[in-house]
Amino acid sequence: MKRKADYWSGINVVIELALVAMSLAGRVDWYFVTVMAARSIIVAIIRRKLGLKEPKIECLPDKIKSILQGGLILTALVPDSSAVLIFVLSSLATFMSVTSGFQIVILSVARVNPSWLLPLKHKIGVANWLSISRLAMATIVPRLYVSQPLGVISSYVATILLIVAIATDKIDGIVARRRGEITRIGRTFDPLGDKFIQYLSSVGLVIAGFNAGLFASMPSGCLAMIALIIARDVCFVTWWALTHGDMAAGIVDKARTVVITLCMTTIALALWVNVNSPLISRIVFGMVVASAVLSVMSVIVDINRWNKSKTSK
Repeated sequence: MKRKADYWSGINVVIELALVAMSLAGRVDWYFVTVMAARSIIVAIIRRKLGLKEPKIECLPDKIKSILQGGLILTALVPDSSAVLIFVLSSLATFMSVTSGFQIVILSVARVNPSWLLPLKHKIGVANWLSISRLAMATIVPRLYVSQPLGVISSYVATILLIVAIATDKIDGIVARRRGEITRIGRTFDPLGDKFIQYLSSVGLVIAGFNAGLFASMPSGCLAMIALIIARDVCFVTWWALTHGDMAAGIVDKARTVVITLCMTTIALALWVNVNSPLISRIVFGMVVASAVLSVMSVIVDINRWNKSKTSK
């Protein structure tokens, strides 16, 4: 078993090194190669920190990922290969790479502390698979908005994927309750997944908006506020998850999420119908300011809530 795992790991390393070389040569999209390489590095670091080797599971998504990556390499090597086909293969390989990465991490964490997956007993469960799939799907959305690889339909496809990803956020909760799959890792994963989707999509939409000239009159401070909003979640939400495990959203955080969603929707619709107006810029800027203010408020409220919970204990 160990020799087989080492053999498979060696193949994965060779494939991903080949993809890196091809991205440097301009044959494969650097964005997708970066996502897949980052996934492999992060998974390796987490497994090392947990003191685990290859999980004793049938990692089917990882094998599908390697097959897709191999197909991508062969396709990119063919002269005059279709750019659309290369993009589709890159997207599918990235989707499976992120999916298998989360699978390995979740099962590795559960091996160290089984309570994270109770009552599923080392099975991920349908609800968690839905959460994983929407996270993997979210990695494709920003590239569609920014590089427009499918031409005029790129924004349409990206918006549809974004809607599907957001819809699964509601579906996985319903599935978890009906199937008795409510787990500690699911309660932690869900809000973190929401932020992941929210900001990947937001960054893609904002860059696409700037490229399309939608925000020509946008004040220079807008980017700084967007950075503040993202930094709040990257730092604070991660800390909250590591120290608490559960992250019930308060009223301020819910209001903030609504404002950010409305902002994303406005930009997506503007790109969809190709509207370029100073009014759109002002509306989006106002939403960004509101989101930044609510971000600061939510940090204050959540820290206060955390202090009260510690005092009560």
